[in-house]
Amino acid sequence: MSTRKSVIGLVAITWLVFGLVGTANAQSLQIGGKDSNYGSVTLTPGFTPDPHSVPVTSGGRLSVRDMNLGSGCVGYATNQPDFIVRVSDEMSFLRFYGEADGDMGLVINDPSGNWHCDDDSHTGTNPMVSLNNAGDGQYDVWISSYSSDENIRGTLYVTELRSNPSGEAGSSSGGQLQIGGGNANFGTVDLSAGFTPDPHVVSMTSGGDMDVRDMNLGVGCVGYATGQPDLILNVAGDVDFLRFYNEGDGDTGLIINTPSGDWECDDDSHTGANPMVTFENARAGHYDVWVSSYSSDDNIRGSLYITELRSNPRDGDGGSSNARLAPGGSSSNYGSITLSPGFSPDPHNVSMTSGGSLNVNTMGLGSGCVGYATETPDFQVHLTGSATRLRFYVTGNGDTGLVVNGPAGEWHCNDDSYGGTNPTVTVGGALQGLYDVWVTSYGSDDRLTSTLHITELESNHPKR
Repeated sequence: MSTRKSVIGLVAITWLVFGLVGTANAQSLQIGGKDSNYGSVTLTPGFTPDPHSVPVTSGGRLSVRDMNLGSGCVGYATNQPDFIVRVSDEMSFLRFYGEADGDMGLVINDPSGNWHCDDDSHTGTNPMVSLNNAGDGQYDVWISSYSSDENIRGTLYVTELRSNPSGEAGSSSGGQLQIGGGNANFGTVDLSAGFTPDPHVVSMTSGGDMDVRDMNLGVGCVGYATGQPDLILNVAGDVDFLRFYNEGDGDTGLIINTPSGDWECDDDSHTGANPMVTFENARAGHYDVWVSSYSSDDNIRGSLYITELRSNPRDGDGGSSNARLAPGGSSSNYGSITLSPGFSPDPHNVSMTSGGSLNVNTMGLGSGCVGYATETPDFQVHLTGSATRLRFYVTGNGDTGLVVNGPAGEWHCNDDSYGGTNPTVTVGGALQGLYDVWVTSYGSDDRLTSTLHITELESNHPKR
């Protein structure tokens, strides 16, 4: 009899243990699975439309507060996630927020297994979770209800834009664009004269909920933008020439606030519906840049380009596929100099970046005229008198070429000299006048930091 009671007791204890284990498992949130209550989405950096929105209903029977997941992890939720977001590549910023007529919370498990929660950080009782440097992978998302007996219909939003949602404190600044701050939707860039690669390219998405036209910023300031800049550019020193242009599959605009506090805008000056803003003698300092959308409901994926080269962009500025090198003009990418025979110091040195979008090989300029260049010369030399010899040569960290147009319109070119890939052009019996000089790159995508040397001395040339 006692043996039978012992067996019955053991069975009861076993069932009790298994029952407790089952209860404990039922009280945890499932992470890393494939199923969710309202589906899933895979997002890549620059996704559109932004924000991505999902209709959801909050709540469940499990008490999130009892799971000790961390600060702000409250409310009631289901065991299974409400939504799954899969991020294909790291994003500098990722925000989740919910909006509904009721008290909801957000509970998120990130790809590293960390928990992020919030109750009321958005507006009223709406939640918001913001992540900097969000890693790629799976984000499991729950929308909890503060009370166990509530199921609240609402919308979950996912955004890359720091100015979304518009209800966030300080995002709209009373309907004005924010200038002089430290945050931008697509980051901050620091550039100085001669930067490489040129152009500098930033992938971004246009648009926002603020009508720029209503702000009376000036001619060409149109479209819809976020309160916060899309990009902040810090220029380390004054530059002779600075150009911004955007390329995307839609109608975008450019709005730029300069270090002087002036507004410069454009709608369609580049190609088609693409904008371009150009600065002569651009000042050092802080540039706030917005890429607007012509329509309020457009979010257009594209690329913002920043260049010091007058021949960029390749389209819309005389740089079409049929373009040729343009000698004899009044401007050049890296300036000019007037030299007299016997000049000192010798050599005269100019730092620059080689290359461009035009294929010199196809222009029939003569032997050794190869590589890729900009339409505008990289440098100009005004020689005040005839010289026995005028030599141009390049030193740098890659395969460059030299193309020189002399005062009589003649072309002089070279690719490799003195046993290396550095080029040299020597003009014997150099005439007085203008010499236009291009430093080419062998590859179309190469932008090589180089030094152009100008000399009268036979002993000056590239070293092996």
